[in-house]
Amino acid sequence: PEGPNRSLKNLLQESAILPWMRGHIPLVYSGDFLLAVGDLWLNADCQAASDESGISIKWRTNSAFK
Repeated sequence: PEGPNRSLKNLLQESAILPWMRGHIPLVYSGDFLLAVGDLWLNADCQAASDESGISIKWRTNSAFK
């Protein structure tokens, strides 16, 4: 399924991230709300508008995720 309601499991599978590596990807939460998955995905509800300040996440690793 496409769109904002895809599960984390589906995103990881579609990106061909091996199951044994998935536990090593940092998940960024605010309370119970998932903000970002490493630097792979950002929750669309958290993205700054073009006229707003924002931050970016850089995940440093020597892995082959990207």
